[in-house]
Amino acid sequence: MPMIVAKDLVRRDREELADTLSGYSVYRYLYSDSSTTKIGEGSRLSTAYRHHTIGWDIPNFHRRRRLGELLPHTSFSHYKVTGSTTAWYDFVYGVPAHDRVYVVGNASEYQSWPVTTDIINSYIPEGYNKYVQEAAAAIYSSGYDLLTFVAELADVRSMFLKAGTALLKLDFPRNWRRLTNAYLSARYGWRTLFFDLEGLNKAIKNLNSGKGKKSRFNKSRSNKTTTINTTDWTSDNGSYRRSHVIVERVSISVKGSVTADIEIPEFQINPFVTAWEVVPLSFVLDWFLSVGKSIAAASFLACNSSYAASTGYRIEVDRSYSETTTWTSSTTSGSRGQDSTSNGYGEFRKPCSVPLTPHFTFRMNPWKVLDLLGLILQRTK
Repeated sequence: MPMIVAKDLVRRDREELADTLSGYSVYRYLYSDSSTTKIGEGSRLSTAYRHHTIGWDIPNFHRRRRLGELLPHTSFSHYKVTGSTTAWYDFVYGVPAHDRVYVVGNASEYQSWPVTTDIINSYIPEGYNKYVQEAAAAIYSSGYDLLTFVAELADVRSMFLKAGTALLKLDFPRNWRRLTNAYLSARYGWRTLFFDLEGLNKAIKNLNSGKGKKSRFNKSRSNKTTTINTTDWTSDNGSYRRSHVIVERVSISVKGSVTADIEIPEFQINPFVTAWEVVPLSFVLDWFLSVGKSIAAASFLACNSSYAASTGYRIEVDRSYSETTTWTSSTTSGSRGQDSTSNGYGEFRKPCSVPLTPHFTFRMNPWKVLDLLGLILQRTK
């Protein structure tokens, strides 16, 4: 089949708006003559349901997939919002009470309570295409880095000699500097050697079994964050003070995906990757700047025959609005308030290419904090 181009894609658009308006009536009751008069009516938004999807269909999608064709990642956007609100008020004026105003129905005065697409879009993340680079780097790095292993053999020999000499002399660490050296040796010497040997064994097994001939790779890298944002304000009409609070719990998931037809050798010899790996403390810089990932991604682009990539993210907002009333006049009493909850999310996917520029990152955890502290202590006189 010929290569798919943008003009071949078929747009798919679906929208559904099913908000509910509820009616209400306002009454005044006079204690003096026990009369009730209707003084107003109307309707207000009480439930929200909004759904909108835009996507693109690939012609003969299922047939193409069965034939093993590398299909492009298409654009996609999807919004959905649901929610409901209730409101009430019932006032009594005067001393003694002589006038009452109350509502029958849902008179929700604050109508901006639901999540909207504008609110969702205000949380669109930046710089999330870095996960595409990491996915491409993961595909390339699935082979065993033989050249780096060979380049570091001298360090392995030195590590064995030092360990053997210390055991023969029973010369164990007795001060903070030697303890620090022993810790870093365990983390970045023996531990790394174990992973290298494990990877070497896996590569040999794959080579012998023929599993190393895989040519279609799918990789993705992702991250998720959650924040809580609160907005509050007050309004006062002289008889009472109204307090308003909006709380938004925002979860943002970002993802980079790559599908590629590429031959990844089980044993790799890449002088650019090795040159970076043997730079002293290059692994520390990689905790903050993705130089190593960038080199691997560039190597991926040099080796693949064709690929498809996309960035994507999902933004979910749980939003609550509440109003409470505090009476400031001694001649007024009653109840007034509004409670609302709504949930909205947006899912988005956008085709892209693999970026090569190193990006800032923060790959830290408690172990790496200890490692960084050990490296500093090791170099402290």
